[in-house]
Amino acid sequence: MNSNKKPIILIVSIFLVLLIHSLFDYYYLKLKSPFSSVNIISDIIKTNTEPSKKIISNIQSNSSNISINNFNKAHIINNYTKNDSYNYISKLLNKLEKIKKNHTGKIRIAWLGDSMIEGDLITGTVRDNFQKMSNSFGVGFVPIQSITSKFRATVTHNWKGEWMKASFKDNKLKAPLFLSGNCYYGSNGEVSYADNTTKDSTNKKPYLKYLLCGYSQDSFNVLVNNSTKKLYADKIFNSILLEKDNSNKINIAIQNKNVPIYGVSIESEDGIIIDNLSFRGITGLELSQIQSNLLSSIDSQHYYDLIVFQYGVNLLFRPNDLNYDWYYNKMNECLSNIKTAMPNTDFLLIGSGDRAFFYNGKWESAKGLNNLVYAQAQLAYKNKMYFYNLYSSMGGEGSIVNWANMNPSLANKDYIHPNSRGAKVIGDFLYNDILKKRK
Repeated sequence: MNSNKKPIILIVSIFLVLLIHSLFDYYYLKLKSPFSSVNIISDIIKTNTEPSKKIISNIQSNSSNISINNFNKAHIINNYTKNDSYNYISKLLNKLEKIKKNHTGKIRIAWLGDSMIEGDLITGTVRDNFQKMSNSFGVGFVPIQSITSKFRATVTHNWKGEWMKASFKDNKLKAPLFLSGNCYYGSNGEVSYADNTTKDSTNKKPYLKYLLCGYSQDSFNVLVNNSTKKLYADKIFNSILLEKDNSNKINIAIQNKNVPIYGVSIESEDGIIIDNLSFRGITGLELSQIQSNLLSSIDSQHYYDLIVFQYGVNLLFRPNDLNYDWYYNKMNECLSNIKTAMPNTDFLLIGSGDRAFFYNGKWESAKGLNNLVYAQAQLAYKNKMYFYNLYSSMGGEGSIVNWANMNPSLANKDYIHPNSRGAKVIGDFLYNDILKKRK
């Protein structure tokens, strides 16, 4: 071959490869693609970048005296439940007042989210504040394995042996996934936990330690702190008390690969328990993989007074996206199914926090962030949930950049994630805003 033709052939070949990649990205169901950053046709293909007016008009036509227009206000719990006219979670706060007065009763909260809440940074602060108020303790749910175990301060967590795992990202086992997005089978597995939510060594109140698992046709043995216990898990979802004592530690070993195991819950007998249910890199749409009958069984066996959804930054993976109607449509179905399966639970949808991209030589908030948060507010409105605008409460446009540039900083230089200081700031104002009563 003539050597002069080689550069031309190379250039043409690279162009064709990039063209194929770009076309693939364009038709990739509007989900994240590995080729998003090398799209060479983005300037010549006209796309619908504005939010759809159809979704907005359909929601607003619903006869109601409740307005969605306050969704962009900072530090407000927007009440779209239509149960009352107050902008606070009334049922939760009423139950909290009874617990404070009578020193008995329990509130259980599931806090679902992505990497914004992993390591229990934000939820750990909210939990600590609530538990100090209600004189309670306990880290709540902890899975069998966790990618944050080395830096999570609220629990000391170790495992070994053989654990088969299924998850939102890989469920070849066809396992019934928990709210955490995970499920484990312990053919020869061992796991240990030490609750760190109370530093008072003189604590005389007992720790309740539960095994959370799925259905088992037969009884099975679990080794709990070197003592064998025979367990029965005859429900689709089971919360089985393993121990009630003054020790903050528990070690369990399972040699049964047929029982779906989710994790352990460590909690006080009364007060407030907040489960951190983080899963890195997801959008919330993955919750559709959880079986409705499992959700109903959780509702009856392990009732949650409140479920919090905190997602968003992983939807902002392309810097120029403006239209999130596709997300609204899919997430609306997902939330509707969860609400149907758990009819007595209140739900709080927290809008996306700030995320920045590099535009024209400067870090700025994602162009589509306001549109995404509005879509999330519409989801809360449509499904009669509470809504909280985290983006506005952080300071709105440019807030994550400001947080990262502070001294000391409140966010990492990825301009997505708050650091431990920023997580505490968010946790504190979420706690105060949940307690705040407004008409």
